[in-house]
Amino acid sequence: DGLIKIWDIRMLDDISNIHVVNTYSKGLSEVYWCPTRPGILASLSREESCIKIWDIRNPVVDIKKSDSSDYNLPLKKVYNFKETVASFSWHPKDETKIIVLQNERLQ
Repeated sequence: DGLIKIWDIRMLDDISNIHVVNTYSKGLSEVYWCPTRPGILASLSREESCIKIWDIRNPVVDIKKSDSSDYNLPLKKVYNFKETVASFSWHPKDETKIIVLQNERLQ
């Protein structure tokens, strides 16, 4: 469904305590927290050749949308990959660096 759901495990009984990020991507395959900046995460969809960066503490909102569940916009999109991205990982100490693995086509 392309939704990233984040719970505060201190309050699992409170269903209103769920933060939802709508990535608008089918086939969501990976989600990682940034190791150096709290509240920043990145997502990858199998169907896209871009990595989306999200700020859940200060979400970017789409003022054109009227439904609050659709307000999420990525903080940034990392793209320009020639092939579909297979996997990625944050650099452990530098939030500006991500390593990307791509599937190489055999011809």
